[in-house]
Amino acid sequence: MLKINRKYRIINKKKKNYKVLINMNAKERINYLKKIINKNSYLYYIKQNPEISDKEYDIYFRELIDLEISHPDLKDADSPTNRIGSEPSSEFETITHIEPMLSL
Repeated sequence: MLKINRKYRIINKKKKNYKVLINMNAKERINYLKKIINKNSYLYYIKQNPEISDKEYDIYFRELIDLEISHPDLKDADSPTNRIGSEPSSEFETITHIEPMLSL
């Protein structure tokens, strides 16, 4: 019984990109959300060029959390909800400090 009987509306007002996903089951929706979140995490953290607003990202992320709570059998180890941080951008320059930079 994985059917979700509500409409999902994804709106990116900047690009006038409107898409409606109807009657997607929980597994399909979780996979869709993971794909969107992973793509936009990469664009935000690595490329510094996000396609969606922070608010939209947070909405997708919260929906994924809710679905994983509702369907714990569908949560897997590669979910963005299990990730803490991301790899630093390769655009940052590596430097050597005169004094060691120690954690507080």
